[in-house]
Amino acid sequence: MKAQASLEYLIIVSIALLILTPAILYANEIIISSKKELRRKIAENTIEMIAENSDWVNSLGPPSRIIIRVYVPELVEYINISDFKVSLKFKDSKEIISKETRENVTGFIPVNEGYYTVLIVAEKHFVNVSVVE
Repeated sequence: MKAQASLEYLIIVSIALLILTPAILYANEIIISSKKELRRKIAENTIEMIAENSDWVNSLGPPSRIIIRVYVPELVEYINISDFKVSLKFKDSKEIISKETRENVTGFIPVNEGYYTVLIVAEKHFVNVSVVE
């Protein structure tokens, strides 16, 4: 009798696992895609913030400057700030997120995940973007 009850419990648990496995896999897929979309939106916001503030500082002319705080998301392959454009690429994507500027911009922001305090300075014929911290 005990063996039969154990076998019935084993069958019930197996059926429950068969039902739950697709739901768990689907939920995991949704979480991963949501995380990628969130990273992308954060990157777009960061790039737009740098480009717009560069244009703003440039419109005021030298020696204008502004300090902004930006967040660099995880898995960033590079951030390129040069030739009238600010762009970012992720390691797990072929897409390049970029925004053009009105003046030549140059600078460097690390690709490590985290918050950075960025100094944007208008020079004579370009805008310099650099990390303060």
